[in-house]
Parts: sequence; structure tokens; C-alpha cells
Amino acid sequence: MTRLSEIDWGNLGNPRILTLLQNVAAQDKEIRSKALDEIKDIIAPWELLYGYRSPEDLMHMAESAIPETIVPFIIELLKNEPTREKVYIIEILYDLSRYEYVDNYVIPSEKKDHYANWARRIRDEVYKGIDIYRTLLHSPSPEIQRAASDLIGILT
Repeated sequence: MTRLSEIDWGNLGNPRILTLLQNVAAQDKEIRSKALDEIKDIIAPWELLYGYRSPEDLMHMAESAIPETIVPFIIELLKNEPTREKVYIIEILYDLSRYEYVDNYVIPSEKKDHYANWARRIRDEVYKGIDIYRTLLHSPSPEIQRAASDLIGILT
């Protein structure tokens, strides 16, 4: 997480990302949960992934560098043994990987190539953590095992 402060999150579109990622490591469960909720809403809102928001919203997201830029930091959280909320973190990575599977009818035809490239780059970033996800298959927590298995399944 040392490079975290080197990124100009404000220039990317959301200066709160730095604080939110730092809050994921907070001792207070409410602070951690709220930070993860906000991160998820910024980079992979369920309404967008399930088609409950407009195609314009989806294309606006596809113009953002934040999802792609944040992935290495989210993966790094999984590497740290004391990190709590690992299931939620894995679910966020899973949802980011789902951009590649958004129904084509939602994407304007003139932007399909741009969108496909953006979604593939995010998936490729998430895939870089595959060895960590495989390690989590041996976690003592069945919830972490299931989440890691689901993530590996969508990536392979």
C-alpha cells in the first residue's frame, strides 16, 4: 500500500479513494464496512452490473481509470493476514471481473470495442492475483474458500 499515496486519485475522479482504502484496515468494523461499501459503489455498483442503470452510466464507468487502478491495492489487502472482510474484498474483485460479461445490448454499438477493451483490462488486473486466490482456497474460513473459488471460476 506504499504506492497508494503516489496516485492522484482526485485527478482520476475520486479523491476519497485514498482514505477509503486506508479505512479498510481500520480496527473499527463499521469504518471498514462503510469503506468497502463506498469502494464497491464507486467501482462496481450492483445496479450497473445487473442492468438497472442506464447505458450512459455504464459507458461513464468505462471511461474511468479508477477501477483498473484500484485493483492492485485491493489484491494487496488480501495478501495481508490481518486484513478482515476478505470475503467482501473477494466479492468486489468478482464484481469487477463481471464487467466483461455485461449484456451487449446495453453497450452502444459504436462503443463496444472500447468497452470490451476496458473490461478485459480490468479482468486482466484482477487475474494478476490468481495465486493469492488459490492460496485462499485453503483458508480455514469456508466463506473465504467459497468466495475465492467463485472468483477463480469467473477468471478461468
